[in-house]
Amino acid sequence: SWTPTKKDLNVHITFEGMRFLFVVVVLGLSLATLGAIAQDLAEVEFDAKPNGQTTRTAASLGDVSCEFEFAVVGGTNEQWYISLEKFADGKYLCVIQRPEQASYLYFMSFKVTAKGMNSIDFATVFDINGALEQGKSFIVDGLTVVPGPNFSNSIAKIEVELI
Repeated sequence: SWTPTKKDLNVHITFEGMRFLFVVVVLGLSLATLGAIAQDLAEVEFDAKPNGQTTRTAASLGDVSCEFEFAVVGGTNEQWYISLEKFADGKYLCVIQRPEQASYLYFMSFKVTAKGMNSIDFATVFDINGALEQGKSFIVDGLTVVPGPNFSNSIAKIEVELI
């Protein structure tokens, strides 16, 4: 039978102390990183109600905002969100989507409007099958994104990068 010696206990305590210190440091760095991200991210949840009425929602960071205006029918209320994230290079990314599930809503109309930036660097609209073709399914016009002539009335996600 093995009996721990004082030396064995010191090694064990030192190992446990180092492991605890490592966890504290990693946790502290993680919280600091989350704090930095939280300062540069605005996220707003909203209900997409299929009542055919035009609804507006927006996410803002300082003087920069991204507004989503839409009218939907079909299906039931769906939980969506709009987020606006600022990157270190000064660009912003606006994302509008239904988290984790496909949408069954029929989008009668939509419009994404950016404010406080010079231009839209790129925009992508997705349906359940993937990215849609710019110019046909959606159009970028100045600081707005609107449906194009071949819009299928289905949206899974919209991404707009602002510069």
